[in-house]
Amino acid sequence: TTERQPGPQLIASNRDLIGMLEPLAATAGVQISIETLPARHFDVPANVLDSSKLGLHTGWKPLVALGTGVAAVWKAAREGMTNSPS
Repeated sequence: TTERQPGPQLIASNRDLIGMLEPLAATAGVQISIETLPARHFDVPANVLDSSKLGLHTGWKPLVALGTGVAAVWKAAREGMTNSPS
């Protein structure tokens, strides 16, 4: 595998995350719809998040790929909905 270089990198956009969720939602009979609204005066054009400093100081690195993590959270959320008291 290739080591990630330090510094900000585009791992996934919001649209990429929605693309990961769509097949999971479809298996549950849920359709995801997107409504894009005009930017507000306080919205930033992009969020760039960087965990390299955390990794540098603590040795932390992700243990699962983003898509695997998204699927695991989806599964846990669905199970939580069916196991929660009414």
